[in-house]
Amino acid sequence: MRDSGHQERDRQLEHHGGQAGEGGLAEGDQGRPGIFAQNDEMGLGAIEALKEAGLKPGVDVKIVSVDATAGAFKAMLAGELNVTVECNPLLAPQVYEAALKALNGESLPKWVPSQEGVFRADMPNLKEIAEGRKY
Repeated sequence: MRDSGHQERDRQLEHHGGQAGEGGLAEGDQGRPGIFAQNDEMGLGAIEALKEAGLKPGVDVKIVSVDATAGAFKAMLAGELNVTVECNPLLAPQVYEAALKALNGESLPKWVPSQEGVFRADMPNLKEIAEGRKY
């Protein structure tokens, strides 16, 4: 397990990677309709790069990211991120329940879907969902 110092440094690198990846926007490459970020930190970095290029993130360029962290919800509430797809780090209870069933000889389906969601900036209850985020 990595310590929080490493995790913070990794988060910052991803964030700056999102900025660097969208750096061409400042040089005139503004024709793209949308950005898919592999995680929220990269999406947040892309938002900063779009602003620096004089574009309005979430409006001029639609942005979709993955993780559904508190930072992504904050960006959606600000109108700068359009969608975040949850990749829930709190899956342990779901995995434990399935493992316990298997150990007890219960049959399990071939696929056990995780309890995750897709969140859009236009969801009427977005603020309430954001307030309940644990990560």
